[in-house]
Amino acid sequence: FPCFNVSFFQVTGQEASNSSYHADQFIYPNNAARSYRNNFCDLLNGNRSNFELDKSLSGVEIRVGLLEAAFAKFDYTYDENGTVLNQTLSAKYPGLVPRLLDELCGRSGCTWRTSYYALSNDLPDGKTYADYLVWITDVYDLAADWWMQSIERLRTGTTFTDVWYDASIIMVGKDEAKQKEPEDRLELWGWLEPFSTTVWFVIVATIFGSAAVYFALERIDPNSDISEEQLTYMETVWMFGTAVTGQFEFAPKTNAARLFTFSISFWALLVISAYTANLAAFLVNRNQSVTIQLDTIEQAINNGKKMCVWKGSNTDISISKEYPAFADGKNYIRASQEGSYKKVLSGECDIVITEQATWDQFQVVRGINGNCTLRQIGDTWQRKDA
Repeated sequence: FPCFNVSFFQVTGQEASNSSYHADQFIYPNNAARSYRNNFCDLLNGNRSNFELDKSLSGVEIRVGLLEAAFAKFDYTYDENGTVLNQTLSAKYPGLVPRLLDELCGRSGCTWRTSYYALSNDLPDGKTYADYLVWITDVYDLAADWWMQSIERLRTGTTFTDVWYDASIIMVGKDEAKQKEPEDRLELWGWLEPFSTTVWFVIVATIFGSAAVYFALERIDPNSDISEEQLTYMETVWMFGTAVTGQFEFAPKTNAARLFTFSISFWALLVISAYTANLAAFLVNRNQSVTIQLDTIEQAINNGKKMCVWKGSNTDISISKEYPAFADGKNYIRASQEGSYKKVLSGECDIVITEQATWDQFQVVRGINGNCTLRQIGDTWQRKDA
């Protein structure tokens, strides 16, 4: 940041947005030039190679398109219906961008506070901030806010000042999106967790079905089992039920009965082994912290996380270019700058993909992070300046 001369801010009035430079979004002014831009070639008609910087813009009225965003603060006067009657830069603190403009004109001799127009920071559907930047710089001398530099924007003929905003792309989310702590609770039916409901139904059906088959085999050939008395159906069900636990009480004599009981005992061995393995895995997962590594956007995508982004911003464009399939999916949600943070708080999104300086700004806002709910996740994805 440049050094500020406080006297500039004390003597400069808080002028209102000049309606003479009004232009509706993406509509060009209805004048001969279809623009409010100065013709600097006529204004600087001397030998421009010998200009001194502190006098280069002396007497020039800079036409500024000033965005109603975080770095420009306004005071509003309303009528009884809530309609804005008057809009002026905040007398208490106009914001960082007006201060930068004050410093610029204080050093070069220009003026801007009587020749700016306040522009909405919201975009219509189908438009991006790259489109907005092209339109603003076509209509006004200067688009006053922070803007990411990109090859596409430079190709439109847009020029940028020295960078002052850290627009590096990062992820921000709730603490629990990073780590979930286990709950200490008693689960009476936890022993059912290793198998799904369908598997349990199949096991029960196999027990009853096998009991019916063995009961039938014993009726067809009474010598199929060495038992002195023929088993009842419920006794057969009991024997097959205990077989699933690893207890084998059959005494087959015929080849058919032996083959059938061997298949059942082998099936029971597989069921017991699978249940033991799944139960061990269930208990391990239940009794330890589950750390979800979300250090990169790729890992967040692979973990099925829903991510919000500022609609139409250069961050949105960067993500869409790098992950086009993800950007077209349901887990990629576009919202306003502040709205993307609020959607993480409400649970609509797990993560907001944002800029470093934007996070620096919002993490101290009471309505966004008053309870220190949010934190940065992972490292910087792309380093950018604006």
